[in-house]
Amino acid sequence: MSDTTAAADGASPAPAGGGAEASGASSPLPNLASGFGSGLNVSEILGMARRADIALAVGVITILVILILPLPAMALDEILANSIILSELVLMTAL
Repeated sequence: MSDTTAAADGASPAPAGGGAEASGASSPLPNLASGFGSGLNVSEILGMARRADIALAVGVITILVILILPLPAMALDEILANSIILSELVLMTAL
């Protein structure tokens, strides 16, 4: 297919340089040439802090619902098993 037929179809032709300039700008991966720590800015840190607050609020509400809402024995067993698995995972990761 020639460049004239690609332009007629509505698609833009590929750049002559192989597309290295265009692919670098739209890449989801960080630019490693500028260093590893250069991609983190203050707004991203504040965004992570906001999500942590939301996660804490959801966790507290979940605990209160579990304490107040009567749950079947099987559900309580599953919650306890998941809690033990999570705590062991944290313990093994920390060691």
